[in-house]
Amino acid sequence: MVHKKNYRRRVFAIFLFFVAMYCIVAIRLFLLQVYQKNFFSTLAKNQYHNELTLTPLRAEITDRHGTVIAGNREVASAFITPRQLKNKKQLCAFLKKHYPEMYKKVAKNMNKHFLWLERKLSTKKANWLKDKKIKDIQFVKETQRFYPFKEMGHVVGFTDIDNNGLAGIELQFSEQLKGTPTKVRLQKDARSRKFYFDRTVLQQGSPGKPLQLTLDHTLQFLALQELEQTIEEFGAKGGAVLIMDPETGEVLSMVNHPLFDPNEKIQGSLDDTR
Repeated sequence: MVHKKNYRRRVFAIFLFFVAMYCIVAIRLFLLQVYQKNFFSTLAKNQYHNELTLTPLRAEITDRHGTVIAGNREVASAFITPRQLKNKKQLCAFLKKHYPEMYKKVAKNMNKHFLWLERKLSTKKANWLKDKKIKDIQFVKETQRFYPFKEMGHVVGFTDIDNNGLAGIELQFSEQLKGTPTKVRLQKDARSRKFYFDRTVLQQGSPGKPLQLTLDHTLQFLALQELEQTIEEFGAKGGAVLIMDPETGEVLSMVNHPLFDPNEKIQGSLDDTR
């Protein structure tokens, strides 16, 4: 009889064990499929999808004859991918010496897929970086605003590093010139490699609209020469010239001295290697 009772107890204990395991599994399934449903669906979406914002090329500004006075050119930008470093020791030593702030940022964000090192480099700075042959510093092409006639700088103005207008015509007509961005969703593989299976346009953008001014770049140059001679002759600190069409009121030339070169404003100190 004692042996029979022990047998029943063991069977009952095993039964309770399986009931408990069943309850644990059921609770776990409830948490995963109901309580944490949004969390895991968002995680899966982020794992298989990338949403990108594609900025259109900023439209050109031309003078009255169609000569470009504010255009675009390709420049190199440097970036790193902290999660996929090939030679961490080499990169960190370089950053610690030449980019101390970026060195600290990388150290705190080793799980990041992408970090800008420096954007829109001058040719000299880009060549300097490339000559260092740091495996984990990669380069991508971006567009930068370019102004071929510095005598028009104070009228045309300039943009920031993202090509948003900050001064002059660039600021006043920024919305017209920059257009609207396109938003796309890319479907990728789970390991975040460059295998994209689908591309869906979420929001279709539009290109910027070119702007033509009444200014004449040739007349602007000639007016500047006359102004500089006059300033030198009278020992003045500065001066200005305004030429208008008396019949239409159109501004044909607007020159100031000292000059303002918007290209130098954009480049800043990028020409100086660190």
